[in-house]
Amino acid sequence: MQRVLLVDNYDSFTYNLAQLLDESNLCTFEIIKNDAEKVDEISEFDNILKSPGPGLPKDTEKLF
Repeated sequence: MQRVLLVDNYDSFTYNLAQLLDESNLCTFEIIKNDAEKVDEISEFDNILKSPGPGLPKDTEKLF
């Protein structure tokens, strides 16, 4: 089963994504905040999914 790291960019859409992942039954996932100091064993994840975050796309340098 795939392991997904879901990065929460402090927006409510994160939990919509989490619900979709959960309902798919195709993966397991872990949610972290975008400013987490350390992610243990990031190489153990098969995929990384970032929530879109607040604001405009031009502000993305502030996200993760």
